[in-house]
Amino acid sequence: MLTAGQVIRYDASLWRVDYVNNCRARIVPLAKRTVSIDDRTFESEGRGVNISPNSFVEIVTDIEAARTRLELAAVEAEL
Repeated sequence: MLTAGQVIRYDASLWRVDYVNNCRARIVPLAKRTVSIDDRTFESEGRGVNISPNSFVEIVTDIEAARTRLELAAVEAEL
C-alpha cells in the first residue's frame, strides 16, 4: 500500500504521493510545468491524479524505509 511522502514512477515520470486513505492515493508530478498567460511565463505544479492506494507502481524512494535504514546505520555505527 502506498504511503504519503513516497516518490513513485507513474506513466514514465516521477510523482510524489501527497495523500492516502483506504479509497485513493493522491499523487502529484515532481516536474514543474511552464505556463504562459498574457506574455507572462511562470512555473506551476502539475495537476494531481487519484490512483488506487494498492496500485502496482515502482516505488523510487520510500521515506519510511529510508528512515529505518538510517536508524539501523546509526545503531551499527555505535557498535
